[in-house]
Amino acid sequence: MNEVTYPAVITKTQQGLRVDFPDLPDAFAHGENKQAAISNAQLALAMVIIDRQTHYEEVPTPSPLAQVAANHPEGQVNEITVDLDQY
Repeated sequence: MNEVTYPAVITKTQQGLRVDFPDLPDAFAHGENKQAAISNAQLALAMVIIDRQTHYEEVPTPSPLAQVAANHPEGQVNEITVDLDQY
């Protein structure tokens, strides 16, 4: 099992919810509801990390959840975990 966990900011949009990873700006997702948004965010997180690893690029260390929450008061901050071995 190769799990990673990163803080994510969930904000409401006209189309539903958007999930952004401040530590990985290339990883973002949308969903009509929270369950779909988180599922899509897990896929986006896995794809970006695996792509960086494949290209021998640095994968940043996850920021502390409290720091992300303080920097993004506009959204709900959650930790998103994904098992990279599933991809």
